[in-house]
Amino acid sequence: MLPSFLAEALLSLLISASIVALGYVTGRLLRYVVTLLLDRIGFNDWVRRISIGKAIVRAGFVPASFFGNLTAWIMYLSFILLALGIGSRDISRSLGGVAYLDELSNVVFNLLTVYVSGFVKAFLVIVVGFTLVDGFIGYLYKTSELRAEMYLLVPVAEYLRLLLYISIITFSLSVSGVGISELMLVLQPVIWGITVIMIAVVVEQILQRYWKR
Repeated sequence: MLPSFLAEALLSLLISASIVALGYVTGRLLRYVVTLLLDRIGFNDWVRRISIGKAIVRAGFVPASFFGNLTAWIMYLSFILLALGIGSRDISRSLGGVAYLDELSNVVFNLLTVYVSGFVKAFLVIVVGFTLVDGFIGYLYKTSELRAEMYLLVPVAEYLRLLLYISIITFSLSVSGVGISELMLVLQPVIWGITVIMIAVVVEQILQRYWKR
């Protein structure tokens, strides 16, 4: 007969291993479902038109497979952290309370609830936000009365795109729980610099156009 504390510890390890196995199966299943669903709805062709899709393709990935694999790895990581947190907590209890195991459990659960979930929320905000921004800027290019004055439209539209990208990234970090007060201090002079550059480009284009006349 094993001592009760050792039996409880082994049971905790078995439960943790089962959680990891469940995470592996869940991740592979979700990867298959996400990839198949995105393929069926024509996601690969559509996403290539926006900035995120172009970046994924340039990196050598198929967009549907990229999002499927990303979903799977998020599940793998989440279940591994969950297993580690539960296992260390339960083993600590079975041994009558071990300080470093309790601390490890708290750190792991904090990683899972704050950083992993924060990454998922930030990523979703960025994907949706960048998609909307690209659609809006594309709409400006197609419908603007400045189409005949493309030399003015391009720098203004791209400046607006960049500002909206920065706003979305800042908002996504805020949603994820990351402090952005120091980031805002850094971004302010960057935004002012971009603004000055955009104005200088517009003025230069206007002067060149009228100088040629």
